[in-house]
Amino acid sequence: MNLFKKIKSDLDEQIAKDANEKKNQKEISNNKFSWRIFIDGRILTRKGFFKIFGLILFAWILGIYYIGNRYKNEKLMREQTNLKAELQLIESEKLLIIEKLTKISTRNAIKQKLQQKNSNLSDNEGFIKVER
Repeated sequence: MNLFKKIKSDLDEQIAKDANEKKNQKEISNNKFSWRIFIDGRILTRKGFFKIFGLILFAWILGIYYIGNRYKNEKLMREQTNLKAELQLIESEKLLIIEKLTKISTRNAIKQKLQQKNSNLSDNEGFIKVER
């Protein structure tokens, strides 16, 4: 009987040892990262994932904000370039109008217009009196 007890205890020890080895191998395989674990969702069952979940969520929100901010900035830059081009056109029109007005308001231009309207002004008169 003693022999059977010894064999049984040896078998029990071997079974416990094998179970511990399998458990250790399972823990080691759980620590490895593979894309299959990520795709099938087993990564959500790990304790390490929940430790860094807040960081992952923060990085995700920050990324979304960054993308939105970049889009808004590019939109503002396009609008700014359009406004600069429009301002340049308006300034060139302003210069053309100023040039026209300076040509029209010269003394000779005024005399020519008055002569076209058959006014009786002489060349010596320096002032034009406008009656209302």
